[in-house]
Amino acid sequence: MSEISGSLASLDPLSFVQHLDRAPEASLIVDERGVILWANRAAIDLFGYADHNLNGRLVEELIPERLRVLHQLYRQRFGSAPEAQPANGRRASFPAQRADGSVFEAEISLSPVEHGGQWTTLAVVRDISDHLTSQWETDRRVREAETAAKTERERREAFLAFLGDIRLSVLSEEPVQDVLSLVLSFAQDTLGCAHSLIALPTTGGLLKIQATLTNRMGDVGDVLPEGSMESRAYGEATRIVVSEEAHKRGLGPVSMHQLSDIGSMVVSPLLSRGNPLGVLVAGRKAGSPSFTGTELVMIDALSRESAVALELYAAAGERRRLLLVEDRERIGRELQDRVLQRLFAIGMSLQAGLTEQAAMASRVESAVNDIDDVIATVRDSIFRLGAGS
Repeated sequence: MSEISGSLASLDPLSFVQHLDRAPEASLIVDERGVILWANRAAIDLFGYADHNLNGRLVEELIPERLRVLHQLYRQRFGSAPEAQPANGRRASFPAQRADGSVFEAEISLSPVEHGGQWTTLAVVRDISDHLTSQWETDRRVREAETAAKTERERREAFLAFLGDIRLSVLSEEPVQDVLSLVLSFAQDTLGCAHSLIALPTTGGLLKIQATLTNRMGDVGDVLPEGSMESRAYGEATRIVVSEEAHKRGLGPVSMHQLSDIGSMVVSPLLSRGNPLGVLVAGRKAGSPSFTGTELVMIDALSRESAVALELYAAAGERRRLLLVEDRERIGRELQDRVLQRLFAIGMSLQAGLTEQAAMASRVESAVNDIDDVIATVRDSIFRLGAGS
């Protein structure tokens, strides 16, 4: 706002007043007692008074009653040391009151001006209610954005920590059921899912529930019907997002998940190098917000982690099978060597006894004992092979 300085006193008073009367900003001339000597058309319109009804009133009448004493002290302090104070100075705004009692935020600038041979105060007033409302709305949106950013940051940090827990569980060779339950717990606690499950394919190609935290969508071991949206997501290796409105309209083929208390739902395939290993299903209660883009990314990441866990468990099982085969081969070789060596030794002993008739009975008895030992060795080896199967 342009500042009106005391140098305007050198202008012709009449032309000065005429100039202010045509100004678009509300202007008041107030004497040292706080009496309004003159108000322009804009001030009359702003405060809602009839023509010239502002003249002769105390300026405090334009202030809410609870602030009038404070304004009077402020006015007296300005009168003791008048100095131009633009609106962007120490007081950016001040409540003002219209003739009908309504209050608005006003931006006020003050300047000492000579009027009628005496020094008075020129007050220029602007209604900044809309500006402040806009500023408050902007501040509110900024606070909401900051809160949302903080929440999102905390969620991402929790997600990264969760991924570490999942990988640690896999490396610790915890049961795959426990690992999949961890995935569903994260979907429930962090993503606000009321219903969730993981289904894996059977040998016949149908999907069977492998893990679930609630039985609203089926129990562990239940086979999902062919043609359901889970089967479609698995067969097409693509994520399917179902809105609450779609649930109300029906999902097409019979599915176990057309429940009245389910809102938006996501079916994400467990992909490994582009191949589906199963599906993760996450659903919210009816009336809950839909999944955001960031949450869908997290669900896809959970699906990938589940696929990695399944692959690692499959690899661990194959590794154990190979180790068992190798162990059996080793035991077989050891058995073969030991049996052949003992049988060869028995044969040599009997052959040598043919030339010594007196010692033959003793050698035969010893050979029988050795054969018993060989049989025991074979039995022990067979037992070890069976125990490792």
